Amino acid sequence: MKKVESIVLEFPLVIFVTGGGFFLSPKYNYLQQRLALAESGYVVASIEYRV
Repeated sequence: MKKVESIVLEFPLVIFVTGGGFFLSPKYNYLQQRLALAESGYVVASIEYRV
């Protein structure tokens, strides 16, 4: 069996939280900002929640 070398890459993470409070803000809002972060080398996770 051939041994495979592991490569570990680390990237900073941004968690983009939309919604909450008394405002409706679907997670597809601010898509351009999240894309810009991703293009700059960040991993972007997006969630939405309701209170």
